[in-house]
Amino acid sequence: MLMDFHPINLGKLVLSQGGVIPCTPRAIVELLGRNEISLIGKEVVIIGRGTTVGRP
Repeated sequence: MLMDFHPINLGKLVLSQGGVIPCTPRAIVELLGRNEISLIGKEVVIIGRGTTVGRP
């Protein structure tokens, strides 16, 4: 699960607990779902400049 790099979320990641999903990946999943596009068996690339999406 993708998360923001806030210390609380990093702690949850280390403990394998759920956290906040960043807005860009969440919006992409929402758009795909509304258009009935499945990601099963597909490779996906998201390009961006934020700290949580598309960082090299």
